[in-house]
This record gives sequence, C-alpha cells and structure tokens, in this order.
Amino acid sequence: MLAETVLFLVCLAYSGEPNVPTASDQTPRRPAEHWAFQPITRPVVPTVKDTAWSDHPIDRFVLAKLEEKGWKPAKPAEPSAILRRTFLSVVGLPPSIDQQKEFSKLPTKASLDELVDYLLQQPGYGERWGRHWLDLVRYADSNGYERDSDKPFAWRYRDYVIRSFNDDKPFDQFVREQIAGDSIERLSADAQVGLGYYLVGPWDDEPTNPEQARYDQLDDFVSTTSQVFLGMDFGCARCHDHKHDPITQEDYYAFAAVFAGVRRPVKQGREIMMRVGESNQVQQAHDISRRVDELQSSIMDVRRRLAKSLQRQQAPSDSPVREREGNDETNNGGKADSLGELTRELARLRREAADLEREFPSLAPAYLPRFDEGPIDPCFVLLRGEIRSKSKEVQADLPQALRAIIPLKNAAPIQRSILADWLCRPDHVLVARVIVNRVWQEHFGVGIVRTPNDFGLTGDRPTHPELLDWLAHWFVHDAGWSLKRLHRLVLTSNTYRMSQEGLPEQIRDDPANLLFARFARRRLDVEAVHDGMLSASGWLNIKMYGPPVYPYLAQEVKLSHESAVRTWLPFQEREASRRAVYAVVKRSIAVPLFEAMDKCDPNRSVGQRTTSNGASHALVALNDEFVSRQSRRLAERIRKEAGPQVESQIELAYRLVVCRPPSPDEVAAIRSFIDEDRKERHSSSTDDGDLTTLAEACRAIFNLNEFYFPD
Repeated sequence: MLAETVLFLVCLAYSGEPNVPTASDQTPRRPAEHWAFQPITRPVVPTVKDTAWSDHPIDRFVLAKLEEKGWKPAKPAEPSAILRRTFLSVVGLPPSIDQQKEFSKLPTKASLDELVDYLLQQPGYGERWGRHWLDLVRYADSNGYERDSDKPFAWRYRDYVIRSFNDDKPFDQFVREQIAGDSIERLSADAQVGLGYYLVGPWDDEPTNPEQARYDQLDDFVSTTSQVFLGMDFGCARCHDHKHDPITQEDYYAFAAVFAGVRRPVKQGREIMMRVGESNQVQQAHDISRRVDELQSSIMDVRRRLAKSLQRQQAPSDSPVREREGNDETNNGGKADSLGELTRELARLRREAADLEREFPSLAPAYLPRFDEGPIDPCFVLLRGEIRSKSKEVQADLPQALRAIIPLKNAAPIQRSILADWLCRPDHVLVARVIVNRVWQEHFGVGIVRTPNDFGLTGDRPTHPELLDWLAHWFVHDAGWSLKRLHRLVLTSNTYRMSQEGLPEQIRDDPANLLFARFARRRLDVEAVHDGMLSASGWLNIKMYGPPVYPYLAQEVKLSHESAVRTWLPFQEREASRRAVYAVVKRSIAVPLFEAMDKCDPNRSVGQRTTSNGASHALVALNDEFVSRQSRRLAERIRKEAGPQVESQIELAYRLVVCRPPSPDEVAAIRSFIDEDRKERHSSSTDDGDLTTLAEACRAIFNLNEFYFPD
C-alpha cells in the first residue's frame, strides 16, 4: 500500500497538465475575485468535434476538455456493470436475480434511462442518499463525551431526512425547514422534526463551565452550517481572524449570535423530548405543560407542609417542635395548617394536574430544540476564544464579505428565518454550487471541486468550472431545486456510463482522473457492503423507519465501553438485519466492521469519507462475526434455491454477490476448494459439515475485490 501511495505521488509530481490545483495558483489578489464568490451564470454548452458521442450537456462539457488534450473518453462499460453501478449508486443495493435477467433482455440506453427513473422512485433512494446527508450534519443517536448518553427520539430526524429525499422535497424547502422551520406557518408535524438538525451533534451534558459549553454549542452550529450549506468553515475564526478566507473573528461571533436563541430542552440535567403537531396543538401542549409544572411545584410545597404538620402532631407536648409551632413557616395567619386542610388541598392539586394531563393533545414525540421567546443572551467576541476574555458585544449578522457579495436588505440583528431566506436565494453564489458538487461526488467518487466542505480560498479549484456553474444554474432555474431531476441528469450521461479502462497516456498524465476520461475505481462504503451482504444472503429486512437497531457486539467490546454496558440492547438478528442506515450510531463505540470500513465520524461534518484499503480490511472481511453469519446464510440460500449441484450453487452465489455468472476458472477454483475441505472434514454432501464448507466458499466469494470495488 505504501509503495502504491509513493508511486501515485511521484506520478502527480512529474505528470504534465492537468495537475492538482494548489493554493498558490488559485488564491486571488482580492477575496471578491475568488471563483466561488462570482455570480452563477448559465455557460453555453460547448461545441465538440465528436458530435456522435453524445448531445447530453454534461458529456459536451467533459468531452470539450478531453478534446483539448487530444483524448477520447473511455469506452462504455458493460451493460451488466452499468446495471450494478446504477443500483448501488441510487439505492445502495445490488440488483436482484430477476432484475438482472429482465435487464439482460434489452440492455439499451433507453432501458438504462428507464431504470434510472425506476430506481429514483424506490424507497431505497431515500435510505441511500439520506445517509450521505447524515454524514454532513454529524448525526448520531448519542451525545458523546464521557457519559455518551442516548439522545431521546433522535431517530425521528433520520426518518425526516429519508422521507424528504424520497418525496423529492425541493432542496430550498429542505434547507428552510432545518434552519428556521419554527418560523414557517402551518408546517407539517413531520417537517417540524427537521429542526432536530441543531441537536443531533455532540453535546457535553456535564460541563464544568456552562457558559463555555454554550459557546461550544454555538461553535457546533456555526461550523456545521457554514460547511454544509456554504462549503466554508467559519470555525477557524473562533480564536482569530481567518487566515485565508475573508471571515473576521467579529464575523464569526456575529454569525454565532444568529443561533443564540436555540436551546436544548433539558430538565434536571437530562435532555427531554418535545412534541410536534399543528401549531395550535403545540401551543396548547406548551400551555398545559407549563401549568402542570406549576401544579407539580405546588404539590411539592403542600407535601412539605404536610410532612411538617405530621411531625408536629407526633412530637411530645414538651418537644421543641411544639414550642416552635406558632412561628413555623407553614402557619396560616398564626395558625398551623391542619392535616385535613392540607390533605384536601393535596388531593385537589393532584386531580387538577391529572385532568390537565388528560387534555394533553396527542402529539408525536421528537428531538427538537427550544427557542428563546424573550430577550436572548448576548454574544461577545472572545479574545483567543477564551470565555474569560470577553470583548465587545456583537449583534447577529452574516459575515460582511459574504453579505457584500450576496446583498441583504435587513440590518443587524438578523434572525434564523432571514438566514434561511438568504441561503435559499436563487442568486446565491455558494449553496447551489455546493450541493450540486456533493451529488456529483457521490456518483463519481470525487467532486468537480475535490474539497466539498471547502470552497474557500485554500480549497481546490473546480476541474470543470463551466460545468459546475451550468449544473448549479440548471438545478435552481430548470429543475426547481429538485434533487431527483439532478440525479437523473447525471445518471443518464455517457460520462457516468464509461468504463474504468483508461488509455495509458491518460493514466500517466492524469492519474487522479481530473478530466473524467474514465470512470473512477472506488471501494464501496460500509453501508453498501453491509446491505449487499444481507441482500445476497436473503436476510435483508426492508422495514423502514423507527428506533435504531443494535447490531451484534461482542461482550468483550461492550465491557470496554461503559456506555455500551448501560445502553446497548440485546442482539435480535431479524431486527439487526435492517439496512445499515438504521443501525444505532454511538459516538463512543463502533461496530468493528463499521469501524474497519471507514464509517463516518459523527463528531463533525464530513463532506467526504476517508476510504482506506489495507490488510485490516481483509482480516475483518474474513473474520468478522457479521460476515461469518451472512456467509452461512448465503450457503443455506444457495443450497435451497440451486439444488444439490455444486456448480449451480457456485453460479447462484456469484450472481447474488457480484451480479454476474462465474467464469469456468472461477467455478473450478471454488469447486476444488469445496472438495478439499470436504475431504478434510470427512463429510458427506448432506450433513452440517457440508454446509460449513459451503459457507466457507461463500465467505471467499464475499471477499472478492469485485464485491468491494464495483465493476
């Protein structure tokens, strides 16, 4: 692996154009001249020499760059490879045997286009692309830090994201609901859950300094919002002016003040759930909750007075308690409360509280913030980021450099609703570019801008700036912020359907594939690996939504994490066989398979996952308990569905795992392995030893590079 890395770097160093953009050749003399801060226009689709290749706008932009180098695009991938690639890209699952057979009858461009339309309507689309969004918003089901306590009903936000993608909710509406949904009139109960965006990040529930903890939470809001929607990280300006981007320290704290009214609903040091519903229902629930809290306080007071009255009655006549009776705080006009009066008062208060609770509207629980209704605590510039070094007070505002580029009529202080409207302006220079780049990246492995969370002055330049602007303008003005239409545009291009086989000079001069002359080779993320194994074994549970499921976790691993000992639920295989997007995300602990296969770090916004490939991956893929279980389940399936013939079993296993029939050499190799293993086990073809042998063969097929690196 090290040798391959060194060779790759050497190729980059000595390759000709195009090269990897660096900070030195992209930093403008003035920030306003930076490419990402320029207005988005609709570039003219370029003319190309090879007009027969495609008339698709994406293809024309890509081909024009290739023709400048005198290159041709790679040949089309095999139809079966495109089939599997598209399934994994859109829904994160391989095609079934029936889908493979159906497509093989008519593997044309038209049938591929119809396949794209079909997949975009499947529920798996929201599960696949919802997971990408959860990476960005640092989603987890626990708070992190020392206790790593569970977040109540955080999974409702995850379900909101999946539904939003499946419903093709316009992206601008999706943004508004998460940033300032509380300001939208008649917002549906499901959409209200989007405000959980603020709370799904890490949180210290036992801070040593509550004021410091408040600024840490504001920093989480600032850093996440700036990276997710603007492709910039304002967090660098918490302690000093940003070293590269035009964000001052005062800008940072003014932006933090926009979120100053967002509060976690906490009671006695623990987060509590909120309720969602119609606005009048929510207000009614709020009023009832407040009145019930008042009654509970009164009940506690009466119980305290009742206890003192009982103490006086039970004390001897010469007791000091009796002597103090006339001056006791429970006296009523110089006369101590009687037991009868107190008992009747306590009963009345309890009845009133019970009656109120029965009037409580039936509202769904959710994990939502509270918002300050009165004066909001001020925000100060903290010198060097130190809570003890407060400087000037700031009003809520946008960074001045961005405000100058994308003008805002409102004077400071601004509110979250104004921020949401500003982000969703059709002429915003960053938001559409950023989300279009994210979609491109997830389909091609890398973005047009290869630093998806950094469109600032030190981020990479776009390799195809005209294509990026064309897509961003089209997405807003033609597609109406529809992500499904954007997916369809990308997936129906010949650029997406190219093979991975580049010409030698292309690989030599463009090893990073900056010009998209071929389709990039990349490893599946862990969710697709997990779900693909379940799909092949026939154990995939397609149940959607609801509380998270708990994968198998060895007792030794649990004992090493206090939070897992307290909160990790017992393993139930059927429930745990749901898609990986529904697996519990604990910040303090990870399932070994997920950890080894580069799961998302839930403590920060992740625009692009690290994809490693080393010996540990092979060891986990061979020895992990989940892989062992799915190998045995696959063996049971192929023995049942393919019959007793070993060759038929091998062919079915290949079709289920890598979506193609095996070659004669592959059949011979697997058959030889099975025969040798049977001899060692002295087993017949019908006993449990034979199933174990077949399971080991399935484990080998699951470990094919082709399974982890599609087509």
